[in-house]
Amino acid sequence: MPRWSSRLLAAACVLASASGVQAQNYPAKAIRAIIPFPAGSATDGMARLVGEHLSKTLGHGFVVENMAGANGTLASRAAARTAPDGYTVLFSTNSTHSASVHLYDKLGYDPIADFAPVALLSRAPHALVVRADAPYRDVKEFVAFAKANPDKLNFGTGNTGSLAGGAMLNAAAGIRTGAVSYRGTPQAVTDLLGGQIDFVVMDVSQTQAHIRAGRLRALAVTASARMRIFPDVPTMAEAGLPGLELYSWNGVHAAAGTPPHIVATLNKAIRDAIHTPEGERFFDALGAELGTMSPEEFAVFVAQELKKWERIVALTGLPKQ
Repeated sequence: MPRWSSRLLAAACVLASASGVQAQNYPAKAIRAIIPFPAGSATDGMARLVGEHLSKTLGHGFVVENMAGANGTLASRAAARTAPDGYTVLFSTNSTHSASVHLYDKLGYDPIADFAPVALLSRAPHALVVRADAPYRDVKEFVAFAKANPDKLNFGTGNTGSLAGGAMLNAAAGIRTGAVSYRGTPQAVTDLLGGQIDFVVMDVSQTQAHIRAGRLRALAVTASARMRIFPDVPTMAEAGLPGLELYSWNGVHAAAGTPPHIVATLNKAIRDAIHTPEGERFFDALGAELGTMSPEEFAVFVAQELKKWERIVALTGLPKQ
C-alpha cells in the first residue's frame, strides 16, 4: 500500500475513533433549544418542561432561545444551519415541518433533508373559541351570524395551525371571515379577550384557563371524539360540520447528520421527560396525546403530515407567501 494511503487510512481511523468517543460522552456541555414561537406559547412551555428534566438527567444545562416570526420559519432556517452535533435542537411543530413547505415559495430549508427527526412530543386537536359575551352560543348560531354578516368577523392566527383552522372553518361552513396575523398564539388570545378579533381556531393551550374562568367559550373541537378536559363541548361533526378534523403536533428535530447515537440518547431522554407525572399533567391539561415514537417512527409521521397538510392547503386555498 502506498505510504500516503496508509496515512489517510490511519487519519480516518483516528477521526472515527474520536467521533465515537464524542458520541459516547454526549452531552459534554449545555444543549441549546431553539423555540420558533414566543415565550408563553405552548411550544415554549413544552421546551421548558423538557429542558428542566434533561438538565437533571443528562447533567448539563438546557438553554431555551425564543426565535419567533414567520410561522416558525425563521427559527427553522437557523436550526437547519447549526452543527450536527446534538448541541442545538429545534422544537418543531406542524407549522415548521408540515404546513410551511406548502405556504412559502422561499422557505429557506427542507423539513426532511435538513433535519434529523428526534422525538414526537404530543398531538392535540383545535377548538373554535369565542368570547363569553358573543351573540352566538353554538356553532349553528355562529355560522348563521357569519353568513348574515360576511367579512365582518375576524379570527386570530399565531401559527399555521390556527391559520388553517380558520380557513378550514370558512371552507366547511361556507362563510367568509378574515385572518389577522400575530407573532404567536398568546397575542391572538389577548386580542380576542380585548375584542379586537372575534374568534380563534387553535389548540386549547392558550384558551383553556380563560374558558374555565368564563371569559371565553369553546363552541366545538376539531377532534374525532370529545376532549376529556371539555366533555360538554361537541366535536365539529356533532355540531354539523363533518370532516373538519385538525390536529397540531409538537416534536424535536436536530440538524441533518446528527449521529444516530446522539439522536437515540435525546429521544430516550425526551420520552422519559414527557412521561413523568409532571409531564403527563402538563400535556393532559392541554388535551394532548403524548408521543411514544422512535426517531424512525417520527420520520414516517412527519412525511405523512407533509402530505396531509398539502391537502389542507389545497382545500382551504391558503395563499403562498
